[in-house]
Amino acid sequence: MLSAVADDADSDKYVSEVFIAYGSTEDEVKNWLTSHGWDPVNGNFNAGKDDGVAAVMGIRRTTDLNAAVTDMAVMNMGTKDYMGYSFDDFSGSDRREKSRY
Repeated sequence: MLSAVADDADSDKYVSEVFIAYGSTEDEVKNWLTSHGWDPVNGNFNAGKDDGVAAVMGIRRTTDLNAAVTDMAVMNMGTKDYMGYSFDDFSGSDRREKSRY
């Protein structure tokens, strides 16, 4: 189960951005997220898989209701055969460019 952890100071904030990071271990990914300004969400999307890859969600918060996430869609990016996109499509792009997709 995934769960966000917030202290009392963050309890009235909205989620403004979501990011999934990958690494060798859940702790490694959480440390990377924290060092890059993200609040890690407890849980590993790859828990139970035996592939040596941890996938952890990071969130950023805001007090601005107008900047809050109100809708989200998830797209399979693993193969062009399924949706027409793959991770290779994003090599060399910056984060803002990736967000267009």
